[in-house]
Amino acid sequence: MPVRDKLGAVAILAAIALAAPAAAQAGTLSVSPTTINLPAAGGAAVLYVANRGTQPTTVQIESFDWTQTGGTDRLDASQALQISPPFAQLTPGQRQIIRLLVGPGGGSQAERAFRLVVSELPNPASPVTLGMRVLLQFSVPVFAGPAHAIAPQLVWDARVAAGTVLLTARNDGNTRAKLTSLRLVTAKGRKRDVAPGSIVYILSGVSRQWTI
Repeated sequence: MPVRDKLGAVAILAAIALAAPAAAQAGTLSVSPTTINLPAAGGAAVLYVANRGTQPTTVQIESFDWTQTGGTDRLDASQALQISPPFAQLTPGQRQIIRLLVGPGGGSQAERAFRLVVSELPNPASPVTLGMRVLLQFSVPVFAGPAHAIAPQLVWDARVAAGTVLLTARNDGNTRAKLTSLRLVTAKGRKRDVAPGSIVYILSGVSRQWTI
């Protein structure tokens, strides 16, 4: 979606991602779904963690409240998002069901955001070999509500000074915005990718900034 700043100096192009892939896989471990949505009143859901490798593995599952402050993500241990089990030992080919439960939002008018972090733990029984073993970690967004959703309403601002552009996006809706392929285009047609290769979330009532 193109947006011009007040001076018409630049245009901002962004694709709003409306859907996410059903599963994420890296190496021998996979999780699905990659995004979990619950109603405003909370409720139950499941996450599937599968071992696609040939060796047993142990994973830890942690729940966090997800906020954004000063343009950065903040994760704090959650009491609202309950998980069971918090640990799982997976044999080759095994798929484990992780059950989630989110309580009511207490009348919150904005969508509540959480993160499930699934971490592969070191296996002390694995033989010692030369080289480095990379342990995998997934971060799965979980959203609850609100009761009356308002689509993301992004307000853009671009200010040019001393050869740099300060780009700001503020989400005035009560649900998150998910952006991909964010690009800045000057009045002369020069293009500059912003946060290339990444997916950007802007939670309700939050601003994100980029210096270009």
